[in-house]
Amino acid sequence: MDLNNIFNAAIAVTIGYLLSKYLIKYLRHALHSKTAKETFKKLGYNEAVIDYAIHYLKLFIYVVTFIAAVSALGFAQEILTLIVAVLIISVIGILVYSLRDLIPNAFAGYYIKTNRIIREGEKIKIKDFEGKVKKVDLLTIAIEDEKGELIIIPNNLITKHIIKKK
Repeated sequence: MDLNNIFNAAIAVTIGYLLSKYLIKYLRHALHSKTAKETFKKLGYNEAVIDYAIHYLKLFIYVVTFIAAVSALGFAQEILTLIVAVLIISVIGILVYSLRDLIPNAFAGYYIKTNRIIREGEKIKIKDFEGKVKKVDLLTIAIEDEKGELIIIPNNLITKHIIKKK
């Protein structure tokens, strides 16, 4: 590693910093204008979505800047491999965390449907919910109570509690 590599890394960091500072400032100003707010509102997005997008763009610029600086120093392959590994592990972790409720409901729904534990048209009581089964699908069961209200119950709740059939 020589002085030229250090200088190139410093230039990469400076450019990345200036780009993130001024680009984000410009985007924040442009996206928070009255016209942009109205457009996003028509599309169904609120200001939080805009702020998240700006935040992730800034994070992206920082990561690219970091990779450029490390590459200028001559450590690109090792650091890039580490970054990719961390990103893959992060994505897998996020997916597992986001599916933590979906997977048990799907398994419970499969069990309920294949063993025909509950059928449409039956009157059942689960915990404090009582009514006629309107729909049984992979994730939920819909029952209609005596007032005509539709109650949606997750399947994993059904497999954990006693079911009374009437």
